[in-house]
Amino acid sequence: MQRRRTRWALATFVAVLAFALVLAGCGKTQSEIVKPPEDVAKANQPQPVQTCNEQDILLQKVKGDWNAMRSSFGAVYLSPDKVKDKLGDFFIVDLRKPADYATSHIPGAHNIPFMPFGTPDTDILAKLDTLPKDKPILVYCYKGQTGAYVTAGLRLLGYDAHNLSGGFGAWVDAKLTTEGAPQGEAPAPAQTAPAPSGGGGGGCGG
Repeated sequence: MQRRRTRWALATFVAVLAFALVLAGCGKTQSEIVKPPEDVAKANQPQPVQTCNEQDILLQKVKGDWNAMRSSFGAVYLSPDKVKDKLGDFFIVDLRKPADYATSHIPGAHNIPFMPFGTPDTDILAKLDTLPKDKPILVYCYKGQTGAYVTAGLRLLGYDAHNLSGGFGAWVDAKLTTEGAPQGEAPAPAQTAPAPSGGGGGGCGG
């Protein structure tokens, strides 16, 4: 009998204690209830992973530049007749072999050979830092094909580059003024262009 009363008293005490705890929790106002800070809650949420696809970025850049070149083809690819009286407006790059440049070139042109015709210290890739970004660049090779390739590359790098349509061959065919001298002779002032030396086409003429 005594043991039954003890169990009853213990159960009653536990029930009263639990009820008191419930009343204490219900007595708190909404502002007193502890909430996790919003920044902590946000930090616990999964964050989207940011990725950078370099190939997609490059592809969009190439497409954008090609579209610009297509819409302004006449301004990017210039005929000898369009530039013959405006050579001073351009930084002129001759991509041909140094020997052919020495023999004959457009007045004021700088010989910065295309890769197969120069050295790692003198070719167009090595001399990019010497090209101006505040002045239009006129590029030419033998027949215009490699000049177009280099022009596209320079424009991708931010240069205001233009290709001489038909290359140096078109300039010579138009009988326009050149500078240089035949091999073995001292350089001469501006003169009527001789034909380019044999085998000049190479990788630049295609």
